[in-house]
Amino acid sequence: MKKLFSLIIGGSLLFLTIEVFGEDRNMKKLYMTGNCAGCNFKEVYLGPLDLSGANLKSANLSEADLSGADLSRANLKSALLYGADLSRADLSGANLEKAILKKLNINGTKFCRTTLPWGLDNSGCAKTDDLTDIYKIKLKKN
Repeated sequence: MKKLFSLIIGGSLLFLTIEVFGEDRNMKKLYMTGNCAGCNFKEVYLGPLDLSGANLKSANLSEADLSGADLSRANLKSALLYGADLSRADLSGANLEKAILKKLNINGTKFCRTTLPWGLDNSGCAKTDDLTDIYKIKLKKN
């Protein structure tokens, strides 16, 4: 009976070690390339990191702590964000089309030109953001 018990514990420890190393690989990949589509960051602390422009398409970010993170222009299309903490995060220009957004903490989150599953959210745009966009459009036409 003791051998079976130690085998189960050993198997559990091996499983936990693999999961931790898996998170490390994903973090390294995200830092080095900015591309971690489909990666698993469940319950991982990612805030306040500069993840601007990162590709996190279809990533599992459920219950992740992204508080204060810069996710501007990030691709979060089809990402799983169930229970994630996005408080004070910057989602300006981010794409969250088809993302699962349930039980989020979005206190102080900036939404400006943010694509959400139900459409575009400009609720956090300052008037200067709008003027800058108009100015850029005029420059492109000339």
